[in-house]
Amino acid sequence: MELWLKDYRDKGLAGLLIPVKEKQKRTRHVNKEIHEELEKRLNDPRLGFSSYVEALQWVNNTFETSIQYATLRNYMIEFFGTKIKQPRKSHIKKSEEAKVDFLKLT
Repeated sequence: MELWLKDYRDKGLAGLLIPVKEKQKRTRHVNKEIHEELEKRLNDPRLGFSSYVEALQWVNNTFETSIQYATLRNYMIEFFGTKIKQPRKSHIKKSEEAKVDFLKLT
């Protein structure tokens, strides 16, 4: 059943003439101050984060907030395009001489 028809049956014509309530805007957990400091920290190659957990701890300690992990992670991905990168493991039998020779060739 259509929603407007249900409202008409329940409330009559007067119920249909009531203005529709506007949706509330969501408040962001990351305010402008946190955004600016995150931007500075992420754009500085010496001060970056090695993980989202490290970023979360830094934000919560620095700004005395309690932002959740998923909230901060999604915010950083959406606004800054972050990707936490992990180096690949090196093989345990890899020769150091081979590494030096390889680097000489390039």
